[in-house]
Amino acid sequence: MLPIDATGRVLLLCGFDPADPARPFWFTVGGGVDPGETLAECAARELREEAGINADAAALGDPVWHRTVEFGFNGTRYRQDEEYFALRVGSRAVSLDGLTA
Repeated sequence: MLPIDATGRVLLLCGFDPADPARPFWFTVGGGVDPGETLAECAARELREEAGINADAAALGDPVWHRTVEFGFNGTRYRQDEEYFALRVGSRAVSLDGLTA
């Protein structure tokens, strides 16, 4: 998910691999699709869960980019398909209610 504000900035999150905590990296809001969930529904849910931004899945339209990536995390190798949606959030209010560390 690529939330874009009124000035064109994209919200990214910063994290690290527990197996290599000295090397932080930036990543987009996102996560796995639940059974019976569309890609757009997943993107809207993850945006709400991870960034406190409510969005209507129908308003997301089609994905703007797709990639398949391979990476390691905590000693395990992964291969994952990723679909990216873009959403102009403008001055939309962000709520941190319900978010946990």
